Amino acid sequence: MDNHTASSPPPRRLIIVEDDRYFRADISEYLTLDGYDITGAGSAQEFYALLYTGHYALAIIDIGLPDQSGLVVAEYVRANTDMRIIMLTAHSSAAERVAGYKAGADIYMVKPVDCSELSASIATLFERMDLS
Repeated sequence: MDNHTASSPPPRRLIIVEDDRYFRADISEYLTLDGYDITGAGSAQEFYALLYTGHYALAIIDIGLPDQSGLVVAEYVRANTDMRIIMLTAHSSAAERVAGYKAGADIYMVKPVDCSELSASIATLFERMDLS
């Protein structure tokens, strides 16, 4: 029997908000092979549209999106959903990492990222959410 409600996201369902389509495809492929259900968005606008059509347990968000800062997207996610957030970005200064956490990130990772480390981070968040 399914242990999540109709309003909660299916376990292991993720959305990746990354404007580099090749990088997004590479991460999506790796995580799909690890058993995750992946949806990709290339912009904040696309993310918001997808958010209204589906439920996700976790969002992986790049800060440098073409139409809106990923920090604003993270703030929206934190204020309006129960999704967990991983910021995955090239912005690496301490001030940028602090801004990511203040925006709502559970984990902040700097590109380039090892996909096995990203997958392990997701698994840890899901274990804490009891969705593994």
